[in-house]
Amino acid sequence: MAKPTEDRSFVARLGNADLGRHEFRTLLMAHRRGRVDNAALRSVTGLDTLRASRLLRTLRDRELLTLHAHGGDSFYTLTPAVELATDRGELGADRGELGADRGELPEDGKNVVREGYVMGDRRETATLAGGCFWCLEAVYQLLEGVHAVKSGYAGGHTEQPTYEQVCTGRTGHAEVVRVTFDPDAVTFDDLLDVFFTIHDPTTLNRQGGDVGTQYRSAIFHESETQRAGAERKVAEITAAGLWADPIVTEVVPLREFYPAEAYHDDYLNRNPAQPYCQAVVAPKVAKFRRQHMQRLKRGAGT
Repeated sequence: MAKPTEDRSFVARLGNADLGRHEFRTLLMAHRRGRVDNAALRSVTGLDTLRASRLLRTLRDRELLTLHAHGGDSFYTLTPAVELATDRGELGADRGELGADRGELPEDGKNVVREGYVMGDRRETATLAGGCFWCLEAVYQLLEGVHAVKSGYAGGHTEQPTYEQVCTGRTGHAEVVRVTFDPDAVTFDDLLDVFFTIHDPTTLNRQGGDVGTQYRSAIFHESETQRAGAERKVAEITAAGLWADPIVTEVVPLREFYPAEAYHDDYLNRNPAQPYCQAVVAPKVAKFRRQHMQRLKRGAGT
């Protein structure tokens, strides 16, 4: 259904607005966190209290933010029209990912802006299985908002399993990656969007030529929020009919994560000539780059 004319007009005006990098980052923070206040803005931008207050008032006067005051607490949220623009991916269009090409903001000891987004103290983890963990690691390393990716094993019954043991299929473990990410820059839902485009969730205990329970498709949730989000994503993809066959991805709680041996770390980058990397891993990375170009870290698109 078409958007109202006034909303179309607002988005067009916003795209042509003269917004500086601090203004873009303030709007981005409000969108991702649901609110922004003077203290949060100072911690991210390095502005002093007066300049942060002026910036918030300016965005309010331009009808980009709405002020909420309850007793001694005051904060700002995006106006509905700006939310519409961000939901449609139009906020900051043609501006280099919300000011990523406008230079970096100063580091304040806790937060630093780099590669187009705010890297802060908030970190969450997601544990995913979708075939060989070399493939998943190589993809998620490129995703904006991801701090680290560690290959490992989950979902089995053997304590401290080795790679050789897991490869037999007798330990019950799946090869997984544990993704540490900044939820203000990339959400768990975003990680799942990528997950369901880089492996086949309809093949039971196999991915291509890799066959065995260790290659099963699974989301090992670490909270009730992740469980609900994973089940919702599976239901959405099923309803959309994106796959001809039923999705067999398991949504199960994470009981234990065992880190894989160090030689698996950064595997594709350290072993680009390895035949499996050339035949399987590299094509998956290339597919990810094509389909999620807007989500790549700066410099990861080449």
